[in-house]
Order: sequence, then C-alpha cells, then structure tokens
Amino acid sequence: MTARELIIKTRKAKRLTQAVLAEKAGITTPTVSRYESGKSDLGVANLEKIMDALGINFSNPEREEYEKIRDGEAERVAKILVEKGLFCPCRLTKGDMFALTGSAYIQQLDDTFDYFKSLVSFHMSKVKNKEYAIF
Repeated sequence: MTARELIIKTRKAKRLTQAVLAEKAGITTPTVSRYESGKSDLGVANLEKIMDALGINFSNPEREEYEKIRDGEAERVAKILVEKGLFCPCRLTKGDMFALTGSAYIQQLDDTFDYFKSLVSFHMSKVKNKEYAIF
C-alpha cells in the first residue's frame, strides 16, 4: 500500500471530506485533491501534516505493513540490479529503475523515491557482501 493509498483509505474510513482533511492539516483543499488524484506530490512537511491530521503514526499497523512491503521490494530490486551488474543505484532515475526491474512499486513512489534508493543501496551492499563471502 502506498502512502497515497493509505491516506485515501484512512480519510474515507474516518468519513472526512478532502476539505475537512485540508482544514485539519492546515493546507489547501486543492493540495489534498491533487495529491489524492496523483496529479502532484506532497513535500515531507505537508505529508506529515496530513498524517498527523488523520492520526497515522509510526506505530500504526497499516504504516508498519507499508514499511515491510517497501523494504521487501527494496531488497528484491537490489538483487535484480546486482544480477545485472549494477552496484550503485544513486544515479538511476525512477524511470531507469523501473525499466531495469519492472517493479510497479517504483512507479507509485512520489517524494520518497530518494529514500527508497537508499534502501536499495543498503540491500545491495548486503547482497554484494554475501557474494564476496562465497569466494
């Protein structure tokens, strides 16, 4: 589940309109609307405001599930990149990474793509260390 999906699901479960959520978060209704429709991304500050307004926090089971999915996908992507002989995802764009791995998850990332790349780098180092340990 992406952050966008989690926000939409939670807002609807709490029976809040986009306007009410925007007011609670201290941002504009068009900002919420564009984000939920996928037409724009939120900065970290606005994402935190929306999550706070909805009561989504790090101990939220849905968020923990999202983080498990994200980490598992980062590990899978890392293995694919290493198999293809790439050892540093730092210069890859979202489009490049999608083309190399076919991961639909990557296409859903918004302002968290750089963080996802750092997770991929972490998992790549684990994969490379295991390969070197074998030899």
